[in-house]
Amino acid sequence: MSQPDDACQGLPLKRGRLFRAGVLSTLDTAQITPGRALGIRHIIDFRSVRERDSELCLWGTLLGVRSQRAPVAADLRANDTGSNALIASFARHPGADSAHALMRALYCGFADAFLPHLRTLFEPLAQGEPLLVHCTAGKDRTGFACALIARAAGVSHPQVTDDYLTHGRQAAYAQHARLRTVLAGYLGTTPDDATIAIFAGVNEAFLSAAFDRLVTRYGSIDAYLAAGGVDAALLGRARAALLR
Repeated sequence: MSQPDDACQGLPLKRGRLFRAGVLSTLDTAQITPGRALGIRHIIDFRSVRERDSELCLWGTLLGVRSQRAPVAADLRANDTGSNALIASFARHPGADSAHALMRALYCGFADAFLPHLRTLFEPLAQGEPLLVHCTAGKDRTGFACALIARAAGVSHPQVTDDYLTHGRQAAYAQHARLRTVLAGYLGTTPDDATIAIFAGVNEAFLSAAFDRLVTRYGSIDAYLAAGGVDAALLGRARAALLR
């Protein structure tokens, strides 16, 4: 499992408002102590239904805070029909180039996949509740969510990208062994290290693909948020709570 990390560190945002992590499956109360000390009041889980069923998260119960599910299946680990189809396509032509294309395709799916959960994501921020978002790896779905929040708060694209890469690289280290097993199960053989590194890592091109699709489909970040139920009033309160 991972430990929560302050997602605002390195950004011109208030510290202690937004935290991010990978899977939070521990039942060891000693591991919960750091989370309690952070003052987290709200948890959002982006994992798919199948991911949650295979690795339960009881942090909300153990911390005594609200925990919500916001399933986003656009991920290698989701075991979802759409992601499985992309992996099957990759399996026909495995290699680093195909891995890069697959990751861009998954990120392109984030705009639509996150749309039903945007109000769920921004309401705790608008209420000033310290929020923890997590998925399984803590770098792709969680990385996009934190990048979207920062962009919505007015942080520049270069700053957001640097932050996404910094946090993502920290989370990526623990993903090699897990992905090696997952991909070997799909392919019947273990991919080379260069291919696994692409799947396990983060890349500016991936995040750019997500935002390019978002803007192409919805026109702007504010328009996208409005389409997901984050109106100007809610967005204004979230910005005020996040900005220094």
